[in-house]
Amino acid sequence: MQRRGRGAPEEVPSITVGSLVINPQQRDVRLDGVPIRLTRREFDVLAYLAGRVGRVVSRRELLTQVWQQDRIGEEQTIDVHISWLRRKLGETAAAPRFLHTVRGVGVKLVEPE
Repeated sequence: MQRRGRGAPEEVPSITVGSLVINPQQRDVRLDGVPIRLTRREFDVLAYLAGRVGRVVSRRELLTQVWQQDRIGEEQTIDVHISWLRRKLGETAAAPRFLHTVRGVGVKLVEPE
């Protein structure tokens, strides 16, 4: 019986949004060339949003896709992680640069103006 080689793993390209570069393969994030330390979950949220730049992602979708949970009432967890991400990206909810909240709908990652 002959074994098949797996081949090289498929390269996942980096995602660039303005001066923010997300490298899913290396789980690396850089802002203006400077590395940003994120927790595992913060990275997962940012990478998920980066794969959908400009699209509003609901809290429910983040909870289901990133946390693999579907519990009502857990949406506040999303808000906390978005808040931590904003702080690390040097922005606030009042003065967003990358992460924009669409009230009552969700959040989106956008190219800064």
